[in-house]
Amino acid sequence: WESRRAGHWDGWGRGYTALRAGLLRRVRAELGRDEGLDVLTMLWDMEKFYDNLNLRRLLALASGLDYPRTVLVISTSYYLCPRMLRGHGCLSAGVCPANSITAGCTHANSMAKAYLYAIVERIHLQHPRFGMGQFVDDLAQQAEGDDPGMCARFGEAASELYGLLQG
Repeated sequence: WESRRAGHWDGWGRGYTALRAGLLRRVRAELGRDEGLDVLTMLWDMEKFYDNLNLRRLLALASGLDYPRTVLVISTSYYLCPRMLRGHGCLSAGVCPANSITAGCTHANSMAKAYLYAIVERIHLQHPRFGMGQFVDDLAQQAEGDDPGMCARFGEAASELYGLLQG
């Protein structure tokens, strides 16, 4: 599924690291500056991303991307199981979550990709000049140019992305 759904913005996959994604972004910025262009970069590191994923929205988005149904159903069932705390010989009452992907789930990164795919694709289609990169749940927007209105349009694209991320 991941190889079929790899967007050109996707910096995550076999052999990729967050360091590599950051270095490529930095090289692009340096090349732009060497050409005398202004460079704008916005980094999106979403706090508690996995803890706040809306599972209904995840199901809808992943299903629309032909995510393997069996994996989606089993993983989501696991995410909805009661969660308990254990310590000092005690066990808390279970709490049934409505949101979040369980830490350590082997499918968590793929689920993050499915959750963000349509959002990132929409920004790319509507604002192609403001290239966006993705590394799992970290997003980066970057633009180079000498257009006086670039900063305002970059801000509009960032504002739209923020709205889409809020759901």
